Amino acid sequence: MCGAAPGDIDDLTGCRASFYVKLIASADTAKNQEILEFETLCSSCEGGIREVRTVKPPAIWLLSQIRQAGQEEQRAVLDWLLKMPQN
Repeated sequence: MCGAAPGDIDDLTGCRASFYVKLIASADTAKNQEILEFETLCSSCEGGIREVRTVKPPAIWLLSQIRQAGQEEQRAVLDWLLKMPQN
C-alpha cells in the first residue's frame, strides 16, 4: 500500500518496518476451504487498517512544525535524520 520494503524505517515508530500477511477471503472461502488471495502489509499500513495508528502527516506539515520549534529541537531532528540509514 505505502511502498515500504523490508529493511525500511517505519516513519511512525522509527524502527525497521515489519510485515504482515492478510488473508482476503469471500463468503464461500469458509465453505470451500480455499485460499483466494493474500495481501502483504507493512506495520504502519496494517495498524492503519485496524485504526490503531493515525494517518501519516504530510511533509509540509512536518516541516512547518520543525520550523516553529526551538533551535535545540531543530538540532535534535537534524541529528536524528543524519543517523538514519540511507537507501
